[in-house]
Amino acid sequence: MATQIIGSLAINNLLPIQSRGAGQVAFGPVAVPAGYSFLTVQFDLQQVQTLTASFTTAIQLAQDGVNFVDAGGAGLDLAQSGYRLVANQLLRAVDDNLGTGPVRVFGQTFRLPGTELTTRQVKGTVACSEAATSGVTLMAW
Repeated sequence: MATQIIGSLAINNLLPIQSRGAGQVAFGPVAVPAGYSFLTVQFDLQQVQTLTASFTTAIQLAQDGVNFVDAGGAGLDLAQSGYRLVANQLLRAVDDNLGTGPVRVFGQTFRLPGTELTTRQVKGTVACSEAATSGVTLMAW
């Protein structure tokens, strides 16, 4: 998977938007360019048409490019989120501070140490508990 540099973002499209069954997908290792301090893993939720799915991610980082350690993870349980499904569109809760508009993405940002290193690598897993149409993007910034 090739990294695209767009402005100040280094972007990897880990999983293109498409319908997938339930399960876990591993990714990486992906090189993290020197100078980048943060990593974000984002699920595209614009075509998700369920309120029962859970999305999770787990990240590992290797400063030396070889020895990976856990860097964190995140999860979204749509059944517990307060989101609503209206006309096949996932919407925020009626009392959400951002308003009731569409839910476009879910993600987690991780701080990356060693910004001067050129050997950093990241790998991990992304998972969905049931069949859904979604995609996953990895961004460093």
